[in-house]
Amino acid sequence: PALCRAKWARPKGMETDEVCDCLLEAANMSSLKEKSTQFTPKKNTDFPMLSRTTKGATHTMPILRGKNVLLRPYRRSDLPGILSWTNDTEATRYLTEIFDQPYTEKNGEDFLNYALSGGSDRMMFVMADPVTEEYWGQISLERISRRDGTAEVGVVLAKEEHRGKGIGREALSLLLRYAFDTLGCKALWCGYYEGNNKSLRVQQKCGFTPHHVERDVPCELMGDMRTEYFTYLTREDWRRQAQCE
Repeated sequence: PALCRAKWARPKGMETDEVCDCLLEAANMSSLKEKSTQFTPKKNTDFPMLSRTTKGATHTMPILRGKNVLLRPYRRSDLPGILSWTNDTEATRYLTEIFDQPYTEKNGEDFLNYALSGGSDRMMFVMADPVTEEYWGQISLERISRRDGTAEVGVVLAKEEHRGKGIGREALSLLLRYAFDTLGCKALWCGYYEGNNKSLRVQQKCGFTPHHVERDVPCELMGDMRTEYFTYLTREDWRRQAQCE
């Protein structure tokens, strides 16, 4: 099933309403208010950029191209791809985001509006076929915090046919490079529910290490209680691993 969490892994005690209140070394964010925020990645990035202006805010979205997967901004045409898995309990059972069931076309449109609206506290990508750019799933940096230089990672690879082929790992590796080298993040959070061994393996291969565990976490989607494991990766550890590969 899905590789990683879809609701984000900041542990208890670290929640904050000031998610945009710490310095990201490579980002120019002139205001905490979205209407006056301009987000500018490093000039020397090798990622082609697409600029999106929404509600007076300009957010520069990269296209991250790998050998077997492409990370690109959302499009209105992604709605069928989103609806293809959001009512599949096998695909959603390890996700912590609450999904309305049944997940309707209106739910999908609302999510797309959120994804397309941009925001200085999130970077949301579609995982896509590197040739046709067809929707395969989604991967995000959420709750980007300027105060402590952190963000939270979520990954969903929608179709069984794309799992177990290294696509999730490659997509996560592309996102990590962008987060650490271009955005200047200092550390990233991720996590998984007990039993989601596929997510655990992907996170471990990309360098995430155990941080803490929360037990008896209510899962509203499945109507049960779960054990939730949180993982953590610093920029320094990511760079050390990259040098060894």
